[in-house]
Amino acid sequence: MRNLSQCTHKRLHDIKFHKNGNIDICQSLSKLLDLRAGDVIDVVEDNEQLYIIKRYNGKAGRHRNMIHPTYGKTYGHCRVYSKEMCTNVLEVKNATQYISFFTSHEVVELYGYKAVSLIPLSWK
Repeated sequence: MRNLSQCTHKRLHDIKFHKNGNIDICQSLSKLLDLRAGDVIDVVEDNEQLYIIKRYNGKAGRHRNMIHPTYGKTYGHCRVYSKEMCTNVLEVKNATQYISFFTSHEVVELYGYKAVSLIPLSWK
């Protein structure tokens, strides 16, 4: 018989902000927001709740907070580099090294953009 209280399954993060500016986005969040290479994301605070929003469908040019796929070309894990965004999110949540979030998996309309709420999972 297996003791279920010793089960080591942990909830994995959907998005993780690192102190060095790397932002890792998992495949499920990429699908929710329909993120592709060149798209631009942002994190906004509304009523003390953080949201990730897709601001721009990137077709040409270079922008801040631009999506770069890490595995595969479509609907894979993504990475964004933004030291400014990471620093601001870490300060808002009083973290020093990193902070991980999972999402509500519910897309809402916020300021005219597709958005998903972020729920803190772990931080250091």
